[in-house]
Amino acid sequence: MEASSNKTRLENLGNLEKMLTWSDCHQLVPPQKELLAFVDRITCNKNVTRGLIVLLQQACTSISCMEYEQTFNVGNELMNFTWEMLNCGHWKDVDCCWLQIYSLASLFKAISLMKMTDGRSKIEEICRVCDMGVLMGAPIFDDILNQLIKIIQQNLPQIPNVVEEKMAGDCPPTHDAGDGEVRKSVNYLTCPSMQTFKYSCMDAVEPAVIRGCVDHWPAFKKWNLQYMNEIAGHRTVPVEVGSKYTDDDWGQKLMTINQFIRECVLPAPHGGKPLKQGYLAQHQLFDQIPELRSDIDIPDYCCITTAEEDGFDVDENVDINAWFGPKGTVSPCHHDPKHNLLVQVVGRKLIRLYPSSCSPSLYPREDLINNTSQVDVENPDHQQFPLFHQADQLHCKQLILQPGEMLYIPPKYWHYIRSLDTSFSVSFWW
Repeated sequence: MEASSNKTRLENLGNLEKMLTWSDCHQLVPPQKELLAFVDRITCNKNVTRGLIVLLQQACTSISCMEYEQTFNVGNELMNFTWEMLNCGHWKDVDCCWLQIYSLASLFKAISLMKMTDGRSKIEEICRVCDMGVLMGAPIFDDILNQLIKIIQQNLPQIPNVVEEKMAGDCPPTHDAGDGEVRKSVNYLTCPSMQTFKYSCMDAVEPAVIRGCVDHWPAFKKWNLQYMNEIAGHRTVPVEVGSKYTDDDWGQKLMTINQFIRECVLPAPHGGKPLKQGYLAQHQLFDQIPELRSDIDIPDYCCITTAEEDGFDVDENVDINAWFGPKGTVSPCHHDPKHNLLVQVVGRKLIRLYPSSCSPSLYPREDLINNTSQVDVENPDHQQFPLFHQADQLHCKQLILQPGEMLYIPPKYWHYIRSLDTSFSVSFWW
């Protein structure tokens, strides 16, 4: 009798917890008047049809009236239409209103899914819908989609532990760190002053490895595969599939971080390479998953600007990207338009650097990715690219970036990167 009573009490507590969770989520939804005002604001003077505006208004009304099936259907229709608008041209040319509409439709769908079912049976789908809104849309209502994910995470089912506890432990000496030829080395600086960094690196347009500036990051103690799995295993992220982005078979796929770890990072069941080639590259993971953002800090050097800009806001003007993948991931030789601090948190990376004066000898591509070299710098075709050999001999700087080190790469400076271990890096562009 007592056991039965305890079971009933636990079930009631579970139901209460569930009700409180969904109530917390629904309380985040703005009132109808605010929703309608938002729709008016983002569709004003935009190329948005009257029919689409009516659908948005219907969804605002139905979710406020708790008509969740209607909200779900309209939200789905809005997401499908907006998806087409997001993918009909170059991403940078997409009007922000379509990003905001997509996020708003994701909100409608997520909330209606919670209320149409018992919630828990659809919770992984709800998390995926919110993530798609975060990835493909734009922040709305104080980043409401990430707020929703934070609430529902406590009810996500536990996912199996990964086999390896660490991404890279004591790294053995590598025999896979280049062709053995002696190349120039970069400068190594230990906690340089802001003035020294600006003068020696930024003004001189000179790469350098900086030590002793990020050792305090919690990431160095916390980041391993199991931690990533626990913190973010259910989250959906874009993964580059293929050897490198210049290959014909390269593509992108959306998958959960747990799926990425199991298929692209961990060795195959009987040893050997992972089941698939994949790289979580150049992704703003820290905007998507704030728990990981709290494990790192923006280096102070990112405050320095080459033009004396007033009101420079580090949080607004520094792009933070994650680079997470297995041994052997490659970023082909390319250059970027911004200053770059690349922090190595886990594993090691082989890096080759070439000044912008070497551009003709690196044979830039003539297509959309014209910031990328045609030359495979570790296995060059000297007949096809005859100028490369001399530039490689005279100007190439090579290093192995170790955990705790930070590499400064000036704008337009060519760089090639290959992971020597399972690796996690963080880049700061400004």
